[in-house]
Amino acid sequence: RRDEMKRLAASAKILDGTNVRIISSEISARDAAELQSLGEMLREEMKSGTVAVLGAKLAEDKVSLVAMVSDDLVKEKKIKAGDIIGKIAEIVGGKGGGRPQLAQAGGKYPEKLSDALKHLESAVRDILKP
Repeated sequence: RRDEMKRLAASAKILDGTNVRIISSEISARDAAELQSLGEMLREEMKSGTVAVLGAKLAEDKVSLVAMVSDDLVKEKKIKAGDIIGKIAEIVGGKGGGRPQLAQAGGKYPEKLSDALKHLESAVRDILKP
């Protein structure tokens, strides 16, 4: 699935008015552990200046999310994956946490996954506000 992650990394778009690239995508994963390993794979493929969120609908009406932030944004812009995942996980009825570079969350409203993924843009803007 590395090719899929390379394609996703290449699809990053610049957030207007910033030099931050964002990626958000719903992908298929068997469970939260698989989603996390795909997130780590995507993080290896990402260019600097990138924030990404992947989401997957799991069995039993659950949803899993993983957020990745490139090292330069963690250091220079103080953008942390845990902050991003916290803002996004609320939409799917969950919470999460993790390292500054990678954080994971679960939720109980899979029907709201696409809304949550669309929220990445405003979550990044909120963190970048002076």
